[in-house]
Amino acid sequence: MITRFLISLSAFAAMLSFASTATAACERYPTVAEEFAAADYVFMVQVTSGRMDRTPADPEGFDGVEYTVQPLKTFKGEPPPELLLYSENSTGRFPMAVAGWYLVFVGPAYGVGFAEPPRIERAVSNCGHSFLLNSVPFALERPPTDLTFDQLMAMVPEISALVERAEGCLHFQGEEPYDEYRRGDIARALMNLRCDTLGSEVASTRARFDGAPEAQTRLDRAMEGNTRPASRPGS
Repeated sequence: MITRFLISLSAFAAMLSFASTATAACERYPTVAEEFAAADYVFMVQVTSGRMDRTPADPEGFDGVEYTVQPLKTFKGEPPPELLLYSENSTGRFPMAVAGWYLVFVGPAYGVGFAEPPRIERAVSNCGHSFLLNSVPFALERPPTDLTFDQLMAMVPEISALVERAEGCLHFQGEEPYDEYRRGDIARALMNLRCDTLGSEVASTRARFDGAPEAQTRLDRAMEGNTRPASRPGS
């Protein structure tokens, strides 16, 4: 029988730190449109609690973490006032912070965990587009419920990281070196920013964000002017 207990703040933080270091071996990444179509619920939530499930069947000592979430704003479906979301203790985990705000895509319940027979629970895929909005909201801070689904998807960290890289590449590609030392600095900056692969990465990400036009537009604008081949040290 699985024993359930409330996690202390320190243990929960340690578990989250461990959990966030792993990523799932995803067979494929759906587009935003595909994941939205397959989901029962797409909504902004706040995590109200987290419980670890102890089990002797798992070498780490726990089967997973069950989170209780409350809807803040719904974009698809009619979720209940509270919903349990399960995060399996595996590379497929989707760790969440208690009190945090998330935009999540939630599909039908399925078998999770290591127990036999498996638990049938709803879960969030870490191969999809669910993401953290704010892990520690301030006491009087209001969730961004005024934003549309499209506006929220344009805030995905992956999009922001590519935009920042594009801005950096554009800056250094346009800089004229004043001596050979600066030329080497620019070349190293372009290499560290991986400007030579930026175009292909943006194209791949843009394709996955089919169904999120504001995110695609943000990428397109960031790439304007990023057409000059990146230099490498010594070139």
